[in-house]
Amino acid sequence: MNEQGILPERRGRGRRAGLTHEEVVTAALAIVDDAGPAALSMRRLGSTLGVEAMTVQYHVGTKEALLDALVTHAFRAVLVTTVTGTSTTWRERLTALAHDIRSTLLEHPGLATLAATRAVATDESLDLLESLVAALHEDGLTPGQALELAYAVIGFVVAQTGVDAGVDRDARRAALLADSPRCRPTIAAGAKEPAWPGVDSFDVLLEAVLDRYAVLVDAGRRA
Repeated sequence: MNEQGILPERRGRGRRAGLTHEEVVTAALAIVDDAGPAALSMRRLGSTLGVEAMTVQYHVGTKEALLDALVTHAFRAVLVTTVTGTSTTWRERLTALAHDIRSTLLEHPGLATLAATRAVATDESLDLLESLVAALHEDGLTPGQALELAYAVIGFVVAQTGVDAGVDRDARRAALLADSPRCRPTIAAGAKEPAWPGVDSFDVLLEAVLDRYAVLVDAGRRA
C-alpha cells in the first residue's frame, strides 16, 4: 500500500516493470559477444537482467525464439539501411548490403555462427526480406532473380565472415614466420609480405560473385 492508501497494481506473473523485449535481446547479444552462443541460457540471461528465467521466457518465449530474435536484431538495421539507401542499381545495393552485414558480424562474431546455422523465418525477418527483394525488383531484377541474389549474397557474406572472424591473420602470419624457413621456405617467404597490398580478399570474392550473377541477369534480359 502506498502513502495514499491505495494498493499498487499487481503485475502479472513473469513480468518486470520496465523490461522490454529489446532489452532482453540486447542483453543476450552481450552474452554472446562475451562468451559465444553456447554460453547463452535463459538462467544466465535472467541473472544478467536481475530477473528469473521465467521472466525472460515471458518476453522472448523459448530459447530457439530468442536465437531467432538475435539474428533478426543483427540484420534489422542493416536491411533497413540497404532498402532506404541511395543505391541506384541492384549491384550497388547488394554491395552495400554485403559490407554492412560483414561489419555487423565482425563486431559481433558470435552472430556469424547463429546466422549460418539458423533458417530464421519469423514474421519480422520475412518482412525485412520482402522489403529487400522489392527494392531489388525496382532496381530491374525479376522477383525470382531478386530473391535468389538476396539469399546468395547474404549466405556468402555470413559464410566468409564466419571464417574470417575466427582467424587472427597477424597471429597466423607470425606463426608461419616462426616456422623454420629451411623446412617450408616458400610459405615463410609468402608470409613476409601481402600478395596484393591494399586488396581485401573479401572484396575480390564479392566482386566475383556479383560479376557472375550480372552475366546471368544480362543473359536473361536478352532471352
